[in-house]
Amino acid sequence: MSTEIMHELTVIEKTQETSDTATFTLQIPADKKTLFYYKPGQFLTVFMTIDNKSVARSYSFSSCPMGDPHLSITVKRVPGGIGSNYLLDHVHSGGKLLVSPPAGHFFNMGQSAEDELEYYLFAAGSGVTPLFSVIKWTLPSLPKHKIHLIYSNKTHDSTIFLNSLKDLEKKYPQLKVTYFYSQLEEPHQRLTADNLKQILSEAFSTPTKKSFYLCGPEAYMQTIENELNTHDVDPAWVHKESFFAPEGQGEGFKSKAQEKGIYIETLPDGFKPEACEQITADIDGETIVVDLKNETEESILETLLDAGHTPPFSCMSGSCQVCMCTLIEGEVFQENEGVLTQEDIDDKKFLACQAKAVSKKLKIVFDED
Repeated sequence: MSTEIMHELTVIEKTQETSDTATFTLQIPADKKTLFYYKPGQFLTVFMTIDNKSVARSYSFSSCPMGDPHLSITVKRVPGGIGSNYLLDHVHSGGKLLVSPPAGHFFNMGQSAEDELEYYLFAAGSGVTPLFSVIKWTLPSLPKHKIHLIYSNKTHDSTIFLNSLKDLEKKYPQLKVTYFYSQLEEPHQRLTADNLKQILSEAFSTPTKKSFYLCGPEAYMQTIENELNTHDVDPAWVHKESFFAPEGQGEGFKSKAQEKGIYIETLPDGFKPEACEQITADIDGETIVVDLKNETEESILETLLDAGHTPPFSCMSGSCQVCMCTLIEGEVFQENEGVLTQEDIDDKKFLACQAKAVSKKLKIVFDED
């Protein structure tokens, strides 16, 4: 597989944020500054070799491209998590990381500084990481914009960036942070349906235009999105970020996906996959054709990379949308739905890193930035 996307960076500082979370600050060589230009809310993918196996995991930037001199990612330990445990236990200051350039389209930087806008940012646990980057960029860049961060954690001690957020609140009056704790008996101990309704009712009591950003476990974000739907919020103003594949969606996806030539997790009864002989792909407006002489078990993304082409990709695990494609002709089998939504399926979209061609000819278009 091509490794052009992989670049070695040095960890110049490792900062312990909480008992299970650390920030890794990375040195960008002068000749790669342009390549690693990033926007608030983006992420990079770390490529690791653990127990002789290749592992790729995506982590959000906690640094701000305008205010922080170096690029930083923040990693929280996941019980049983291969990547996070390896980074937290074995990578320290002076260590090296093999990473991809920045990717992701979470935050819209196109708002005018003259407009008045309110951001409602909902974060759970380490979901605060990309939002922390967004906050640090927005406060000085768009001073007329108000930010409401609704931040859920287990306890005070597990709250990532707690002191930094308090300092930002003191410095910028347009920032308001509301904390919820699931393991503390306080008035705001947990973000419940009732206090979520109250927060949004207060939000919509003013005519100011509002934008909503959600980052956390899928169930957490879905609860908030459901409540936003009761207020008829335009979906274009709701943005979600998650590196966790949605759970429990497989059956609902299969019936609708099969009508589109995209099969999720299982193939239809009686369906006989064909060995793909040709893949035609549109990448950044350029049409490339790959002829396959032998049957392959590789994903569509890996097949294109092996042929020497440069399709967009990042996480390689179905956790982001960088390799999203639209199916034009043929049929594909995607082993894991990853971050696909039913709306994506309806639009004939799939993830090239998780999908294999199951028809003789396949024609696809990679989504443009």
